[in-house]
Amino acid sequence: MGRILRFEKVRTHRIRQWLKSSDPNFLPKAKRICNLYTNPPKNSVVICVDEKPMQVFERKHPTRVDPRDGSVRYEYEYKRHGTQSLFAAFNVKTGSMFGGVVLHRTADALVSFMNALARRYPKKKIYVVWDNLNTHYDGKGE
Repeated sequence: MGRILRFEKVRTHRIRQWLKSSDPNFLPKAKRICNLYTNPPKNSVVICVDEKPMQVFERKHPTRVDPRDGSVRYEYEYKRHGTQSLFAAFNVKTGSMFGGVVLHRTADALVSFMNALARRYPKKKIYVVWDNLNTHYDGKGE
């Protein structure tokens, strides 16, 4: 893959991105979050939470390793066994992670994960930073 990208002069490490938000309050909100990351309140913990759906699959054919150079080759065919979702929490200060896998991404599964997260920090105030996925709010506005 690297050879193809180099041949086509594709330099993914040189691509720069930015976020254009239509929210008129975006800058104040971003400033609040950045300040929370850099100056968390005393006796608190700042946690970033996210979810990732994952395919559960099994390769149909064995993986091969070339004995000459150790390169790995995967057959593209696989057997699909459904999907699961990974919930992950990242402690901004320590870099520690906490995660869990659930069969279905539901509000109940999220609440259960958040309760388990809260039990990890029983004597601290927890600030959670996450996106606005539909299971994260009750739909009654901001």
